[in-house]
Amino acid sequence: MYDFDAAPYDSLDPHLAHFSPIANTHAAVFSRLLRYDDEIAGSIVPGLAASMPEQPDETTYVFRIREGVRFHDTPAGRATFPATAGRLLTADAIRLSIERQRNGLSANASRFFRRGNWNVIDKIEVPDAQTLIIRTRQPVAPMLSFLAGRHAFVLPREVIDQSDEITSPAALIGTGPFVLDSFEERVAVRLRRNPTWSAADDDSAPGIGRPYLDGYDAFFSPQEDAFQRA
Repeated sequence: MYDFDAAPYDSLDPHLAHFSPIANTHAAVFSRLLRYDDEIAGSIVPGLAASMPEQPDETTYVFRIREGVRFHDTPAGRATFPATAGRLLTADAIRLSIERQRNGLSANASRFFRRGNWNVIDKIEVPDAQTLIIRTRQPVAPMLSFLAGRHAFVLPREVIDQSDEITSPAALIGTGPFVLDSFEERVAVRLRRNPTWSAADDDSAPGIGRPYLDGYDAFFSPQEDAFQRA
């Protein structure tokens, strides 16, 4: 297909990319704690969470994390990030993905434009590898939508460089339905089916066996149509 997926106008990093077409690639490669089943209807369902959170009070969200979720394991990933490729996802990776964007001391603090969403959080606790507890300072009506937002992706800490940014396509390692095969900026993005995607065998989800595609290639197609680019 032809589109703008190969154009990271501001950053390859899913926490820093702002209105960039590469968000399509991020959505294929990375996962979120929750996800929208239907954005128009506003229905939210579990993603990396095993179920919707328990809410013992108006400021506490207790998540149980899916068991057996692994980061993508590819030859390129093992060569570049051997500590990440194929390792199990834990609640701590989710905590770090949120805390990273709340860190006012980061060199990129001013670029985490979703920081306001996460600053409603008082603290995040990880009592064990499969449990995440988020406590907010006060009741927050859109809290679940923050966690299901298009860019609330979970990524492994090892792929972030010393400048607190993902700067290499090789670092785009997630737990999503597709694995990045190659990325040529402003040329093409090639993604392949993740054979171990956690949702593929989820009996509670419709469409057993997803993703149905073995992969897809997105070729950059620049045009002088300012409205389409936006």
